[in-house]
Amino acid sequence: MGISIKPKNNGGGGATIEQDNINKTLYYTAAIPFNSISALTKINNGPAFGVSEIEEPLFKFVQVSLSPSSGLLNAKVFVYQLNNVGKGSYGTGNPPLTLNQIEETGQIGIEATDLTQLADTQIIDLGEIGATEIHTAFDAHTFIDAENPVQDQEDGYRVVNTLNNGDLVQYLFIGLGGEYGTTGTEITLKKEFVPFTELLPRKLSEFVDDIGATDAIIGNTIFIDTVNGNDDTAVIENRGKPFKTDFGAYAARVGLVGNWIYYYIDNNVTRIMNAPISGNNYFLKTDNGGVFDFSMNPTITNSPVYHLTVSGFFSIDTPFSNLLFHGVKNHVGSNKLNIIANKIELSGSANHPDHAVFQADELSKIECNTFNLNSISAIASFVGLIKVNKILNIQQMPRGFYKQLGTILSFSKDIEINEINVVGGASFASGGGGYNKIKINKISGFGVVEFSSYGVASTSFIIDFNKTVIDNSLDIVITYRCSNSDITVTGSISSYNKYIAYNGQAGRSFNYKFKNFTGKVGALNNTLGSCYIENSNIEFENSLMYVSEGTTLLPVVFKGVNSLTSNNPNQESIIEGAAIGSIVDVYGVLTTNIKSFGKNITAIQHNNTFKDKKNELVVRSRYELINRTLDTNTTYIVDGTITLLAGEFIEVPAGGNLTLNGYGLEASKIIKDVAGESIFSSPVGGSGGMQIDSLKLSTPQSGIFNLTDATGFNALEFIKVNFEDCASLGEMKGFRQGLWTNIGMFSCADGLTLTGTWLGGFRTKEVIVRNLTGTTGTLFKKGAGLDFKSRFYTDANIDIPTGWKIADFEAANFSNPKTFQLQNMIVTRAGVSNETDALYVPNITEESPKCDWAGNVGMPNSSIEFQKLRSPDNTVFKLTVDNAGVVTATSV
Repeated sequence: MGISIKPKNNGGGGATIEQDNINKTLYYTAAIPFNSISALTKINNGPAFGVSEIEEPLFKFVQVSLSPSSGLLNAKVFVYQLNNVGKGSYGTGNPPLTLNQIEETGQIGIEATDLTQLADTQIIDLGEIGATEIHTAFDAHTFIDAENPVQDQEDGYRVVNTLNNGDLVQYLFIGLGGEYGTTGTEITLKKEFVPFTELLPRKLSEFVDDIGATDAIIGNTIFIDTVNGNDDTAVIENRGKPFKTDFGAYAARVGLVGNWIYYYIDNNVTRIMNAPISGNNYFLKTDNGGVFDFSMNPTITNSPVYHLTVSGFFSIDTPFSNLLFHGVKNHVGSNKLNIIANKIELSGSANHPDHAVFQADELSKIECNTFNLNSISAIASFVGLIKVNKILNIQQMPRGFYKQLGTILSFSKDIEINEINVVGGASFASGGGGYNKIKINKISGFGVVEFSSYGVASTSFIIDFNKTVIDNSLDIVITYRCSNSDITVTGSISSYNKYIAYNGQAGRSFNYKFKNFTGKVGALNNTLGSCYIENSNIEFENSLMYVSEGTTLLPVVFKGVNSLTSNNPNQESIIEGAAIGSIVDVYGVLTTNIKSFGKNITAIQHNNTFKDKKNELVVRSRYELINRTLDTNTTYIVDGTITLLAGEFIEVPAGGNLTLNGYGLEASKIIKDVAGESIFSSPVGGSGGMQIDSLKLSTPQSGIFNLTDATGFNALEFIKVNFEDCASLGEMKGFRQGLWTNIGMFSCADGLTLTGTWLGGFRTKEVIVRNLTGTTGTLFKKGAGLDFKSRFYTDANIDIPTGWKIADFEAANFSNPKTFQLQNMIVTRAGVSNETDALYVPNITEESPKCDWAGNVGMPNSSIEFQKLRSPDNTVFKLTVDNAGVVTATSV
């Protein structure tokens, strides 16, 4: 017997089997999950086929989920037929069918022949194997031609035919693809061969034959078709004879035991729903689109249709349909609640006075793409998971908080929401004592959004701001309404310039908790709650927390690496009002721009390696440097790389000298890659002095400095500083003096502009310049009104590219003679030394009275006015030259 692989079908996975009678069967693969929309897509995009006047085509969709560990799952065949259409051409290239033109007639068990009809199934024939186990026979087989290699599961099914004493036994191979047998290296396991005769259910028609029935049977299912159904002729479990109304279905179920599914087979229609029988499990399902309208009983005005309590499980499984609750006092309560829908839409008051719209006692779930709300006070109050892509039009009703009223969601497990749209206000409440989490990615709209604990003591939950984007027209409030409750805030908040407000009820003890959080927080009342902060970067307006004056602190604990930043430059302490003897515990590293925790507070550092020096702040976050008045009595030490963003500057304050150090040129860096924005700036009125040591500075799109001296009597002094990858070094205006020592300038496109009067001049010593970019740069540039009252000196070792200048100074920039001093320099252009290069300093020459150039290599030197010489008898003569060039020797 030969082994063959059927050729691939390029038309979308379907194969056609022509028969002599009026039947025509077309086979397709069925993905998981599968529904009528999937079937329609397969037919319309599959191979073209024709239907004659006497043909009745059947469409079989074969679905098998394969797993080497768990065997064969979801093995079934979905059977469809045409509905109200006949003769014609269909499939690829022909007019598409619509959903109401195909009809599912049943789901049947699978047989090997179903798989062999698929175009991409690989058939492997091992022949007679007798008592040999299947995996042993498979590994001993010689695979040749189209059988080798065995294809992967994603390429199609693999059916293995064997004979056992002449009887056909078929297996489905669910192992990996590859080269097997005598010529291969792969080895199989017995569990990778699934016998059809043992694991696959029989076709439904066989069960029908056993009991003599003439209609298709789907167990424990009541079918409803609001378009074509008939309550008078409907038969339970018969898809071909559905009910027309839910009233009819409910009545037919009376007296039946077990769980029953109300399955809607109509599609894209609006179904008016009535209350099911209370006290029973309720299961509603459809794989089709459309609307389920639970708004109200059409026969009784304003009837509270869904003020319903179901003892047990209330389930709505309608992933492609929308659910409407537009009536009055709708309420669904059950022990367990499971709702899956495309969209849930609520409007009106839609809320029973004592309960939420959905309420359950045990682990439950609501999952949908969109919640659309209008004037809804409470959506859900239950134990379980709410998973929603988007909630629209939240409007909080003016009701009290307790008994879940006045809240949008009250929960005691998890909520996952991608986006919330708030109109006026919303609240999320957690109770029940279990630990849970609410995760939100975006909040838009206006009003107050409150997260709160309520009811049972010891409630704990997490608010996960997952890089959450929040509109600035919203106010975020966290409220504690029960004792011994923990609310942990984690994640980060984007594009929100307000502070999260915290409230707590007097007489209740609770815990503020922040873990891996970055954001702005309002002042915390430590009189009511303890505070635990771990690996967080927190901004606050003034102090982080406060207590009633003279009150001993409740526990305040910091763990990991934390940063606290007050946006009040005059803030003196982190905590206000604490009594003498209050303690803060620090485990790890804490950085802050505030000088102390508080005048009566002792901070206990539990990490022995923590570096704690008076008047020294180790900077690991840009927030400790940017957009604030820095303390000139503090040494700021940059630990690592600090990257500034747009609108963020290190402002050099007026008065005193700002000290900014690093641990080394590679260990400490400040980078800003923003067009047109410097790293350093001056406040209105100008800056004081600044000292920088052991730092690397980089500004690929801008200058490093934009500084103006407030008084004209301050100095800028840098030691061991590298300027790397800079558009320019920027501009310094009117300082008393500048001093550079051991400076590097690498890969920069332009140099430093000096502007205004410099009383003490500018000196650079031990400067090296390499790998400059562009062709128009100037290392030292004259700005408006440049006037050196003392010398400008450099001994730089410079290599500049074509077109670059060392300096563009001119004689007018120097008030005194011989104060432009280029001395002991080594200069090359593109690696070539040429002391006649006039472009080095184009606006002044070495012979200018303002110049004193000497000892240079690759640069010209100034002529000397006279020279002293010593004769062999040690007489010293001064040689001078007059305007006629006559040299005179005079004994001195």
